[in-house]
Amino acid sequence: MSKKLTKKQIEQLSQFTVDELLGVIHDLSEKYGEINQYLAMNYLMSPEEKLKNIENEYKRQFRKKGNYEYWKSHAFFLDLENKTVRSLDSLALGLPLETVKITEKMIGEADDLFEKYDTSSGSWQDYLYGLLNVWIKALGAAYKKDNQVDFVGHYLEVKSNCDYYFPSDLLQNNKAFVPREVIQKIRDTLKGHDDQEALEISFILRDQEYLAHCYESNRFLHNGFFCFKYAQLLLDEFKTEEAVLVLEELKSTALPYDIQFKVEHLLVDALYENGDREKALNLCKEYFSKNLDSEYYRKFIKYHSDLNALDTEYFYQRVYERGTISYLRFTANIENWSAFESFLIEKMVDNDDKCFENIFNFLQVSTVRKWSTTLAQQGYPLSAVFLRRKLVEDNLKQARSANYKYAVSDLKKSLDFMAYISEEHQKLIPSTLAYITALHEKHQRKYAFWNACVDFIPEEFTKSGYI
Repeated sequence: MSKKLTKKQIEQLSQFTVDELLGVIHDLSEKYGEINQYLAMNYLMSPEEKLKNIENEYKRQFRKKGNYEYWKSHAFFLDLENKTVRSLDSLALGLPLETVKITEKMIGEADDLFEKYDTSSGSWQDYLYGLLNVWIKALGAAYKKDNQVDFVGHYLEVKSNCDYYFPSDLLQNNKAFVPREVIQKIRDTLKGHDDQEALEISFILRDQEYLAHCYESNRFLHNGFFCFKYAQLLLDEFKTEEAVLVLEELKSTALPYDIQFKVEHLLVDALYENGDREKALNLCKEYFSKNLDSEYYRKFIKYHSDLNALDTEYFYQRVYERGTISYLRFTANIENWSAFESFLIEKMVDNDDKCFENIFNFLQVSTVRKWSTTLAQQGYPLSAVFLRRKLVEDNLKQARSANYKYAVSDLKKSLDFMAYISEEHQKLIPSTLAYITALHEKHQRKYAFWNACVDFIPEEFTKSGYI
């Protein structure tokens, strides 16, 4: 049965009269009990009635005995989130004070609830995260209605009650519902008590004066991520010289790889924005040599006003020195399919089969398949055929009959692409018949595979009596 009405069915339904539609609703509600509940909850209750219904549903769920089976516990929290949190979200702006009251009760009882269930699946976090987002959204709406509401007091109390899981992005994700002056009050209250969160909130406020003071006084407590965010903010505010100074100091310190990677990329951008193009271009080359990240090549192209082949030769030479996989990955990433194919042709002419032996130790099958399709689309069928044949051979070598369907598909694609290879390039690889014959000699006992290929492999091969 279809889960959705077709376009034609929707058009038919739109032609029903009011009485006919009421009849449909009546019939459905008599046959399917859950439809009654859905209609009542979403269309037939006032907001106050909905809130009471949610509260009763929560109490019913909370009174349950509990369960320590993994999947049942996982399902329980998903169901609880669906039946309470999502419904409360629709009431947060209309009934803010009432929503704050019930969500704070639910947050306060979360520990007791979690003790009764297996929480290893993590679905409890989705439930609590959703609940906290509804709560702060409602609290912001309540404050906007009546600024006598003690937003800061509510915030700090709830935070202390679930400090083991109080998401750092809560204010950031809900700043549209929380007035700026309230966020600033929270930040000022946290100064001296929780300097890390005070800093995080200052970034939400984009308070440059406060952040500059903190940076000068404590360099953000040697936290590389905070320093990076500060440089990013400076660059956004067109304070490029200051951003460069922060990043250059930061890059000379020991940083986790993910932060170091971001710092290096941002430093190239900051130098260029600050007018030091040559230094930015040189850094592109330096950083590229370390990790072969094609994004540095793109930045080099973007920031180089009078580019020529000699300027980019450096990048191609570096990846060429690193071997086949690096070169193919780089040229594919920058979508230079001509260089990709030229490289493959060079290896074919040299009969350098060894360079492809470990291709699937470093590349995912899905990546090779995607490259092959793109090459065919871009007018490079020789490379497309070559890669598809490698996919077939790798699959058959693994001898997993359940995966033969992929080998069959790849072989068929290679035959389709073969039709577009130029006469000159056809000399570089075995013909279809020669390839299939050699493949059969090596894998002739894989009967399930060959039986699936009968309908599309050349007649010359099937007539020869091999299969």
